[in-house]
Amino acid sequence: MESLGLDSIINQLSNHLLEGYKLQKIFKLEYEDIKNMSLFMMIRTLMKFRGSVFVRFDAWQSKSVEIVKSGLSDTNYLFEIQHPKGTNMVPLGYPFFIASIFAEVENYLQNLNSIINQLREERNMVLRAEIAEREYGLSILYKITFSDHTHLVKLNHIVIAKTDGFSENDNCMAYFITNPNRYINVEELEKVCGGTLTKRITDIIRDLGFTRELKTIFFPDVSKNGLYFVNPITQQYSIEHELPQINFKKLGRQNVVQ
Repeated sequence: MESLGLDSIINQLSNHLLEGYKLQKIFKLEYEDIKNMSLFMMIRTLMKFRGSVFVRFDAWQSKSVEIVKSGLSDTNYLFEIQHPKGTNMVPLGYPFFIASIFAEVENYLQNLNSIINQLREERNMVLRAEIAEREYGLSILYKITFSDHTHLVKLNHIVIAKTDGFSENDNCMAYFITNPNRYINVEELEKVCGGTLTKRITDIIRDLGFTRELKTIFFPDVSKNGLYFVNPITQQYSIEHELPQINFKKLGRQNVVQ
């Protein structure tokens, strides 16, 4: 889930937790009113009060489950919110049958607070990953893409070549794009193409649109034995390897929707 989606769930659960604390305060105030009654009335009213607390807090807890179900795909959170860890802590100053339900209320509230904190940690990790991905995207100077549906080879969304489906060029390009930044030997390409290559590797690369500076940039090591395909090209890599700049006007720029 993206950070914005987690933010929405966290806000919903935080507001719901606040409602839970308000409800808890109401329960305690209602109990204080009951304490001022006569002993006979107090005993009768306490039993009704206990039942009322159960009903109202059960409705609150059901809403908690509904929020988690609708917003989170991780079933661990759903299990946690439905099965909070038990507690032996019972508030003092209440009859046991009242203290026990007050303890259960407090336990559920603390459990939801713990889940919210877990979600905040998850949101922060997701947010850091999103920021890192954006920064990495901004650092990319050149990137080759290839579609096995359209058979278009593109440089930064600009078409530089089109292959015939299931041809030698097509099979090789599909293999290059899924195996970047490592040495690919000729035996691998022959296996992909189903036999000995009918053309030299340099000719395949040329047919795929990688000539002159494009070949220098994306295929720094090419021989009859194999090649090294670098993709994408970051600004740092370009500077470290003193790569030439690409003249997009010379390539014949086209705006093609991916």
